[in-house]
Amino acid sequence: MKKYKFRIFSTILILALAVSFCTPALAVVSQYDDKYLSDSQKEAIQDATDAWWAAYNSGDQAGMDAAHAAAEAERATANYSGGSDGSEYHPWDDNDSGGGYSGGGYYYYDPPAPTTYTIAATAGTGGSISPSGSTSVTEGSSKTYTITANTGYKIADVKVDGSSIGAASTYTFSGVLSSHSISATFASAASLSAGGVTLGDGGSGTLKSGVTKSGYGITVRLPVTASYVSGTTVTANYNFTSAKSVSLENVGGTWQFPVNGSSVTGARKIYIPVETKDGTYTITFTVKALDPQATALTGSNIYLTSTKSATVTVKGDMYSDDFTGNS
Repeated sequence: MKKYKFRIFSTILILALAVSFCTPALAVVSQYDDKYLSDSQKEAIQDATDAWWAAYNSGDQAGMDAAHAAAEAERATANYSGGSDGSEYHPWDDNDSGGGYSGGGYYYYDPPAPTTYTIAATAGTGGSISPSGSTSVTEGSSKTYTITANTGYKIADVKVDGSSIGAASTYTFSGVLSSHSISATFASAASLSAGGVTLGDGGSGTLKSGVTKSGYGITVRLPVTASYVSGTTVTANYNFTSAKSVSLENVGGTWQFPVNGSSVTGARKIYIPVETKDGTYTITFTVKALDPQATALTGSNIYLTSTKSATVTVKGDMYSDDFTGNS
């Protein structure tokens, strides 16, 4: 309590001396101290203030300097400085407007606002950029942006101030000294690919090394690899005696012919007409699927396609076989 009363008395004495001798009075605890410092730091500044005045009144310059340094050390933790007598430490230099003495005490101006620049960030359909929109960045500081593609998409390109930097996933503006822009575009990551075609005869022994006889049937297995597509279809086109087309079905992970109604065993085959002439024939398989991502980007339905072909050689017919039977 005595120490507190002594400090009140000391404050009154400071103001009295300031008015009487126009000596720059130490601001005991300022509005900036209240904002930036803890109670223990403010108490330390009060102690430094008392020490400064004690040294001042005794003409002890070294003591004044030590008190000044003690106060400065406390305020330095809040990263603001200035004021030649240790009374006030502002976040601006001596060339800026910082305050002064008027009437019964000191008055203070707010420090000038820091220079800032705007970075405008945009992202197209299929992904995002963070932070997005307009961001205010203090002069000389840095800002990092992260570009992320949505599921089914990939980064197509990133432009900084209108110039491409490629498909970057991050970008940092370092030491910002002007306004900037960054934009990201995305593309579909969909893929569709037909694997190798395997022709067979369902185990009937009629197809050997790609050669068969008319009247017999052939089976097919076609693997398809697809990512981020929908509505996959596989169509086979061939022409033994006339152009025909048949849609395949996904059976256990591979695409096969549908069950042929002419097969008494329910085989998944197409049959070579008996009247088919000897020769080599091509069966073309076309895989097609909708690319939802590309559709969203363009506003129109976009399809991916992949084709595979297989050949079969017809020589002779089933009636010329040494055995009878059908598959």
